[in-house]
Amino acid sequence: MDKAQFVATVYPLFTSKGCDNIACHGGGLRGSFQLSPFDDKDADFDFAQANWQLDPVEPENSNLLTKPLAEAEGGAVHTADAAQHGFLSKSDPGYQAILNWIEAGELQ
Repeated sequence: MDKAQFVATVYPLFTSKGCDNIACHGGGLRGSFQLSPFDDKDADFDFAQANWQLDPVEPENSNLLTKPLAEAEGGAVHTADAAQHGFLSKSDPGYQAILNWIEAGELQ
């Protein structure tokens, strides 16, 4: 996936949604997804971690999309509250940003 697009559109979502705080994925492995903490960002590390959560063949099945999506909308079980930390629907701009990034291309 394109790193420049990731940094511009996906990377900021991790902070705005609270994914990179210490109680979630920031600074420690939670499930199979770890992010650099919000106060010590590492774009290369987070880019690699995000890529491991992707399904390039069926992008909408990517953990990076299904975990934060509300279960009522087809999301996977996740301890975070979708209303506060995720996406209430597939039309959410953050969901669309991640989907567009996944669909944009090959791993780089």
